[in-house]
Amino acid sequence: MGYRGLLRALIADWRARFATRPFGIVQIAGYGAMAPGPVDAFWPKIREAQRDVAAADPQTGLAVTIDAGDPDDIHPTRKKPVGHRLALALAGKPVAALPVAQRSEGQVRLRFNRPLQVIGDAVPIGFELCDAGQHCRYASARLDGADTVVLPVQAGDATVRYLWADSPVPNLFDADASPLSPFAMPLP
Repeated sequence: MGYRGLLRALIADWRARFATRPFGIVQIAGYGAMAPGPVDAFWPKIREAQRDVAAADPQTGLAVTIDAGDPDDIHPTRKKPVGHRLALALAGKPVAALPVAQRSEGQVRLRFNRPLQVIGDAVPIGFELCDAGQHCRYASARLDGADTVVLPVQAGDATVRYLWADSPVPNLFDADASPLSPFAMPLP
């Protein structure tokens, strides 16, 4: 049984034992060495499983804490944003869904289920495009409207990843000042 199965089993067990309906998941914060380029890292796979489990269960909330971590300590030292985001998640803030991707004429448009804002840099950073062999490269991104990110794509691009590293640097946030959740998804 993989991590997804174990997390689902934990939630079911706690609900059976403690009658806990809403269940909160605090997504793993940035932890580990910062990568100089795209890598096949471990922690993004755990974060993806946490996002998947929360998205599949309407009574489970997800607090995204990718920006609250410390590369040298898995437990975020900044507790206030973690608590605030967990409170929002348990109060019914919907889990950030994977974007709807539309590919055309050398670009892919990723439409998200919430308004986005870039903090700091003028453009979103942390997007990668990967071919079928999982050879990845960083992609330049731009916001188009309130909820859409546009990336230039090549013919062989098969997957888009966002913040797919152990300790990425996010700058794309929603209206509640929560960072966008890391993800990986196939391109159309």
